[in-house]
Amino acid sequence: MKCGNSGWRLDVADELPDPFIQHIREAIKAENPDALLLGEVWEDASIKESYSSRRRFLYGKQLDSVMNYPFRDAILGFLDCGDGRDMVEMITCILENYPRPVVRCLMNLLGTHNYENVCAAIAMTKAAGIPDDIIVQQVKKFKAVEHRIEYVATKNDVWYYNDSKGTNPEASVKAIEAMVRPTILIGGGYDKGSEFDMYVKAFKGKVKKLVLIGQTANKIAQTCDKYGFKDYVFANDLKEVVDICAASADKGDAVLLSPACASWGMFDNYEQRGDMFKQYVNEL
Repeated sequence: MKCGNSGWRLDVADELPDPFIQHIREAIKAENPDALLLGEVWEDASIKESYSSRRRFLYGKQLDSVMNYPFRDAILGFLDCGDGRDMVEMITCILENYPRPVVRCLMNLLGTHNYENVCAAIAMTKAAGIPDDIIVQQVKKFKAVEHRIEYVATKNDVWYYNDSKGTNPEASVKAIEAMVRPTILIGGGYDKGSEFDMYVKAFKGKVKKLVLIGQTANKIAQTCDKYGFKDYVFANDLKEVVDICAASADKGDAVLLSPACASWGMFDNYEQRGDMFKQYVNEL
């Protein structure tokens, strides 16, 4: 905080005991009363129970706000032909149960890397003299761009995401970190000479299975062996990849296309790769 940090995001806050969160809050607020403490809570944070007790995230002066997963899931479920009444019930519960300041801090983007992008955009727009209320309004409206952790569809209770723009390990790690469900990952493509250590290291606690394709398939597999990740398979083309993912996924899983490689050799560009992935998913 003394170096200029304006707040903290606590991963998996429901696994952290109340005294720990309270101490974190007291420390950052002592340094900066306006600092933000954001918690990753997958369910409705107002009724969350863990450690055999009702958590005090929003009403015990702990978290300023939380990740917007229930709200997001309700909307995406409705868009995939779900029952509109379920969506309305969930959104209404969030709006009724969450304190107004918490609601105002919720965001609609999936990946945590988007916070960095949003902060940069806000800095530029404020420098240009754009009023704060306009900035807040536009941030709330903004949705993820095509081919960048783009939601595609939910098929048989499996969520499909297109991150074809993940053409290097660094970008794909961000996409993996954004997943909140057990994930079947699609990787591989044109060999640009990248190393995949950081890509494979990001699998822990996120990726349950890897489906490999393209020139780098063996290279990524060797990196998986190096770090003890054995649940990978090979495919010949993207259609086979999607079929393998659909057959391997359990209800509640996510399937993420984030290859960490360029598309050349098998596709004209990453846009074509992403479009074909979406086509095959929608044909399931």
